[in-house]
Amino acid sequence: MTVMTGLDLFEDLRAAQDEMLRAGWRRARWHGQQYDTDAGTETWAPPVEISERDDAYLVSAELPGVSADEVEITFGDGLLTIQGERHAARDASWERVHRSERCYGAFRRSITLPSHVQAGKIEAT
Repeated sequence: MTVMTGLDLFEDLRAAQDEMLRAGWRRARWHGQQYDTDAGTETWAPPVEISERDDAYLVSAELPGVSADEVEITFGDGLLTIQGERHAARDASWERVHRSERCYGAFRRSITLPSHVQAGKIEAT
């Protein structure tokens, strides 16, 4: 007599995701993600790289899937703020998602710049 058991093809993925969730929320802040347990929603901030040249500071933000018209950049009181929203690339209402490591929704990232930065010379591309 052979005993057959059901095979869950995604069991290892769910186990890995569960482990990541258990261990990762405290580290997630470091990577620009937060989980609001009261609201049950995830918020995120894009990773940035800040460098300096002799004549300029360069701030680069990773914003894949976000078009230029979905990003607002402001500067005031020495604070450069990048904000916008990233939307899901597909309508997943009919799909069963087994794992999602991408963040969607509104984002906001503020960076304090040195006091000698001239607002009129700020450029964005």
